[in-house]
Parts: sequence; C-alpha cells; structure tokens
Amino acid sequence: MLEPSLMVIGINFHTAPVAVRERFWVAPAKRREILSYLTEAEGIEEALVLATCKRTEFVLWANDATLAANSVLRLLSSAYSLQLCEWEHFYRLLGEDALIHVFRVASGLDSIVSGDPEAVVHLQQAWQEAQKANCTGRYLDSVLQKAFSVSDSIRQHSDVEQPGISIASVAVETAKEIFDSLENRQIVLIGAGRMGELAAGFLANQGAKSIRVLDRVFERALELAQKVGGTAVPCEDLLEEIANADLVIGCAAVAGPLINEQQAQRIVRQRKGKLLCIIDVGLPRNVAAGIRDLDGVFLYDLDDIRKTIGQSGPGKSAMLVAENTIAGEAKEFQRNLSREHIIPLIVTLRERLDQLCEIELQAFRRERGPFLREQDHLLTELTSRITQGLAMSLVRQLKEVPEKSEQQHMADAVHRLFHLEAEKELVSSK
Repeated sequence: MLEPSLMVIGINFHTAPVAVRERFWVAPAKRREILSYLTEAEGIEEALVLATCKRTEFVLWANDATLAANSVLRLLSSAYSLQLCEWEHFYRLLGEDALIHVFRVASGLDSIVSGDPEAVVHLQQAWQEAQKANCTGRYLDSVLQKAFSVSDSIRQHSDVEQPGISIASVAVETAKEIFDSLENRQIVLIGAGRMGELAAGFLANQGAKSIRVLDRVFERALELAQKVGGTAVPCEDLLEEIANADLVIGCAAVAGPLINEQQAQRIVRQRKGKLLCIIDVGLPRNVAAGIRDLDGVFLYDLDDIRKTIGQSGPGKSAMLVAENTIAGEAKEFQRNLSREHIIPLIVTLRERLDQLCEIELQAFRRERGPFLREQDHLLTELTSRITQGLAMSLVRQLKEVPEKSEQQHMADAVHRLFHLEAEKELVSSK
C-alpha cells in the first residue's frame, strides 16, 4: 500500500562542494515556478523549496515516495541538466528521518556554523514563499510549525547557539587575520541583502572605515552604507572599485559570477603586485573560481570558510541534549501523523457499521414491527451505540499498536472483515 509521508530531497554542504551546490541553487525569481511544477507533479501533494548558500532542498508531502522522487529527478534533469552521476550528491529522506532532518535544519544543527540563528530565518522565508504560492497545506504546515517549536525549545534550553558567530562573522574574522587590522583598508562589499547586512555590521565593529557597498538595487546599497558609515556605489563601477580595494566580500545572490577571469587578470595587472583578498560567501559564487590561481589574489569561498571553522562549535553535551530532543520530538510527531492518517479508515469503518446496522434494523422492523415511535427511536439509539462501541474498540487497538507493520496488518484485517472500499491511508513511520 502506498502511504503519504514527509519527504526531503536535497543537496548540502555535507554532500557536495560549492561548485556542485551552485549549479542546483534555485534563484528567488524561479521558486514560484518550481513550486507550481512540484505540486502538480506525480506523487506530490505539497511542496516547499529551501535554497541558501548551504543547501537546496525540496521538502515534500508525498503520497507516493517513488513517484515523488522521480518527479524531482525529472525537474532537476530538465531545468538544471542534472547528470545521473550527480544524483549521488542528493539525499532522499522519508518519514521520521525527514522529520529529524527538518528539525535539525530549523534548530541550526545542520549548518556550517553549528547553532546558526539564520537557519530558522531561511526556513521561515521558504515556508512563507510556499504558502503565498498555495503549495503547502495541512501536512507541511503542521510539520513546519512543529519544527519552529522544536527550534525555539532547543535554543532556549541548550547552549547550541553561538551568539555573534555566523558565516558573515567568520568571513570578516578571516579578513582580519590576513590584514591584522581592517581600519585603514579599502573594502568592497557586494550585496546588501541579509548576508551583506551582517557582514557590514561585523566590518564596522572591527574598525573598518572605508566600506564601499554595491547592490543591484542602489537604494538598498545606500540604506546599508548609511547604517555603517560607508559609501554606496553603482554596480557598473564594480571593476574600478575592486582595482582599488584591499578586501572584497561577495554576498550577492546572483545567477553567475560578477567577475570573470579575464576581468580579474586586467585588475591584477593594474594593481602591480598589490595584495587583493576576496572572500566569496555567495551561492552561486560572485567571482569565477579560476581567479584563485592569479598571483597576488587570495580567494576564499564557502568551502574554505567551512574549513576555517573546523571543529569549533557547541560542546558535546549541549549537542547531545539537542540531538536527543529532536529525535524524541520527531518520533512523537511521527506517531501523531500516523494516528491522524487513521482518520479516513475510522470514518469509513463507522459508515460501514452504520450501514450494516441499518440493514439489520430494517429487516427487524419488517419481521417484528410496526413499532411505536418511541420504541423505534430506542432501537435506533441502541444500534447507534453498538456501532460506536465496536468502532471505538477497533480504533483504540489500531492507535495503540506501536509498530507500523502490525498496525498495517490490523488495518488490512478491518478492511477485509468489513469489505471497506475506501483507500487505506496510514502514514509511514520509518
């Protein structure tokens, strides 16, 4: 029997380098189209797309896991030219495993920086996008609400969150280590979005006085520059600004490199050996990867930042508490989903029992009737109580069975015994 279930198909910094991740990043302008495709595809009822610098994930409520996976595979093949060998970078999680993953993402435990407070913000934004596109409903909404509840609980009752530490802060700290001080350095910041805003704040806190901010929306660049005492610069002046910079931090969400190798070579010749440090935390990357090989250029991308962070993070005890909390919450929530999916069977069973009792009651009336109105009412009430008692007894047995296989055997038996024709719907509790 095919069972509706939560499903996550995705790629992240654990499973693929930045060069692979950026190929499958879903741009904001394309997300509504992707969501619409997914919710109309085979095997999928509800969908959410989470695309950040760390991951691209399709969070699905699937009525058929195999069909849902094939639908995502077709999407990636047609829209992103996925090669079969690249499919190995994608994880496919189902049921309780998918719940644990979503809860870990919301809690910042599946981030380059453990406990990253930005993780839950990104997930909330993805959920809002999916809701506006009418692509989530009863099931994904309940999963996301629970994920945010678990995230709040973990952040309040454990030490997994590292205040002030994020990818942006690590990028700025890396630059400080290279230059010793940022106070007299010419800095170009590409992108005035959430990541750019964080980076600008950290730069200002480290004493940076010359911050040149560029963004495709000039007004947004101007607003951020004013906050940190910097200068907003039009995007068309990007190459000129880089030619005069000591440090470039790329945070823009763009479809491809803003600086290619040929442009970088010309800039290097202009600089005549002066050191240029580029820290690119954009995905897709803001600068071409080949720039790394040019003399006088230090280039750091998200993979390099991840290595810089290394093994630092919350203590083992805090992580253990958080992981145990998530595992327990996922198991209980999965159990509740399983019970919820018994409801169609319960309704069908009750209707069938009422139908059988009505047939017998009509036969009894023909054989022993007619009855007084009050007597007939009592007979109807009695049969109703019998059907309710029988249905509730069977339902209680189904709900209290902890094992999925045994629960399924009982549900199958109920269907055979009472000749139920409605489709059986029990959620996978893997």
